[in-house]
Amino acid sequence: MIIKGIEFPFSPLNATDMDRLNAATRQSELESAAEKQRVQQGAITDMAQIIRGQCRIVHNYLENLLGAGACEKLALDGNDLNSYRAVINELTQKTSAELASLHTTIPEMQHAAAFPTHKKHHKKKGGHK
Repeated sequence: MIIKGIEFPFSPLNATDMDRLNAATRQSELESAAEKQRVQQGAITDMAQIIRGQCRIVHNYLENLLGAGACEKLALDGNDLNSYRAVINELTQKTSAELASLHTTIPEMQHAAAFPTHKKHHKKKGGHK
């Protein structure tokens, strides 16, 4: 998948990649819950810390999903939440588009399997004299 002009080894039509996506999602949910708890307990009160905490969660998600060094390639530095959001939005849109293509591909494949093309044998015109 190409994100921000950079190719990453990820496709939502690859089962191994989807396993990685699910694992990255579970991990980010755990990190998000822990970060929320730190804010609620008053351990984090500064808005800059809150933004960096959110960036860190998304950063880890992208690293787990797209591979080590992905955020460096995407020039994500852990400070600008808008940059992370832009990458997540692009990733989400492209993932959705690939998954939508599956909905048209599977019926076509099922139809082709159910009704295989048979080659017709044509007799040569003119026959034998």
